[in-house]
Amino acid sequence: MKHDFSELRLDHVTRRFAGAGGKAGVLLTVAYDGRPFSGFAPQPSQRTIAGELLGALFAIDPSIREIRGASRTDAGVHARGQRV
Repeated sequence: MKHDFSELRLDHVTRRFAGAGGKAGVLLTVAYDGRPFSGFAPQPSQRTIAGELLGALFAIDPSIREIRGASRTDAGVHARGQRV
């Protein structure tokens, strides 16, 4: 699947390390024009922010299987400074 990230902008990346278990995590601060998306949450057969971000992160590191957002947006809603 080809990903088009022209509507996504990565504002800031902070690498964090969890205490117990030693799993590393990354905190992203993103901004996007939500018009071409069906919201943040993953939805089957729909283009979503979470799906696009997961695809991009998986292309960098195939061990990444999930992302979690600190907030969500509805279809067509823009975001600035959203934490993922």
